[in-house]
Amino acid sequence: MGRINNGRAYFFSPAGLILIESSGAKITALRFVRRISSSAEKTAIIKKALRELSEYFYKHRKKFTLPLKFSGTDFQIKVWKELCKIPRGGLISYKELAAKIGRPRAARAVANACGLNKIAVIVPCHRVVASV
Repeated sequence: MGRINNGRAYFFSPAGLILIESSGAKITALRFVRRISSSAEKTAIIKKALRELSEYFYKHRKKFTLPLKFSGTDFQIKVWKELCKIPRGGLISYKELAAKIGRPRAARAVANACGLNKIAVIVPCHRVVASV
């Protein structure tokens, strides 16, 4: 088995410094950090992520096309995939999101899954609120 090509880069967004990480050809993490703490390794998928983030923040990209690699429980992954369906500018409540994934009484668990999201911005947990 060959070496998995991991990448990482930093993006200076209007919301703050973002660290992007990948494994193979998929994005595994995108999180806000306070400072640059390691060198960048710009793989093809990292370069694509940098381009799409730039378009999102500065040219009004509405949807990301990046392949994502989720790491979590089946329930969390279901929540995160549903989050990706919320359009730019849209808002939804935890209760509504729970209903969309077929678990209408799991609003608190949905909120916890949103809090554990490792791929900020691309998986838009910021579009979920306590109530609409």
